[in-house]
Amino acid sequence: PNVTTMVCIGGTSLRTDLQTLAAGVMVVVGTPGRVYDMFKRGTLNVDAVELCVITEADRGYIDQIYEVHKELPEQVQCAAFTSSMSCEVVDLTKDLMRDPVRIRVRKDVLHLERTKQYYLRVDVHESELQEKKNKL
Repeated sequence: PNVTTMVCIGGTSLRTDLQTLAAGVMVVVGTPGRVYDMFKRGTLNVDAVELCVITEADRGYIDQIYEVHKELPEQVQCAAFTSSMSCEVVDLTKDLMRDPVRIRVRKDVLHLERTKQYYLRVDVHESELQEKKNKL
């Protein structure tokens, strides 16, 4: 099946985000501020959320993250990734996650010896792009 996605970040067209969410998407990737805004407007349906991934929780979005998390179904799995671990971020992980695992890396280490990094390139065909544009 085709996976429908959207990037939901500030500085982009609010109208486009509202239209995309209204059309329905399977995966939303966004900044906490814009995602929170979409949630407050009632355009982001959290009932079907299964996984919530939070990045850059150390950048001042903790209040918005808490507000959205309060409305997520209880069984939602949460993951958080951040470059720093302030007391607020540690508290956030305790509140949002079940049995969180912390992976700490020294500041002077850029690559861990036994860590393999992979990426998956996903090609989008021109016909799919045109079809998405026609829907908007």
